[in-house]
Amino acid sequence: MPSIPTAVFDFDGTLANSMAVGLDVYNVIARRSGFPTLDQTGFQTIRQLSVPEILSYLGVPRWRLPCFILQGRRLMHRRSAEIQPYPGVRDLINRLLENDIRVAVLTANSRAIVQQFFQRHEMKMPDFVDSTRWRKGKHQFLREREKENRRLIYVTDEARDIVLAQRASVPVVAVDWGFNTRERLLKARPDRLVSDTEQLNTAIIELLKPE
Repeated sequence: MPSIPTAVFDFDGTLANSMAVGLDVYNVIARRSGFPTLDQTGFQTIRQLSVPEILSYLGVPRWRLPCFILQGRRLMHRRSAEIQPYPGVRDLINRLLENDIRVAVLTANSRAIVQQFFQRHEMKMPDFVDSTRWRKGKHQFLREREKENRRLIYVTDEARDIVLAQRASVPVVAVDWGFNTRERLLKARPDRLVSDTEQLNTAIIELLKPE
């Protein structure tokens, strides 16, 4: 059975410009929990850091992270109507689907937020959405899909996701408009690093060409 070309997208920071809302949500949780809040200068600093470095910078113990994530998901859901797609994302997704490239979303956010986002912005719905809170869940998802389908790529804005995709033997395209800085992404050595959706469309088509 021939493989179906599939582009798997991260959601926050890749398709959805949720960083401003995410920063507000973090500050709400931080104030409730007695941790330092972040201003724009601090936010730009953590964009260059790994997750352990971010937790150290903020003074947040690792064991508090699951609780932060759960609270964050609830608060993000309440403000999901504020989240906009990045420029060109709507046309990109619709174009890929029209050209028989399957689109999937792999996210730590809730499935409902992703589906509402696509509906609200009149984007064709992705073929499937997988929601997982844990990094190992993303790795497992990519690894299983790679075994099923060799024509698979992953698109993300985070260096740690690049590493996960590489471990699953999945080619990865990094976008520099999201959470991690371009310099941080380059250190993770993605297959492609792009700065706009036209470049992203080209990279997806090239990486999904039959061998």
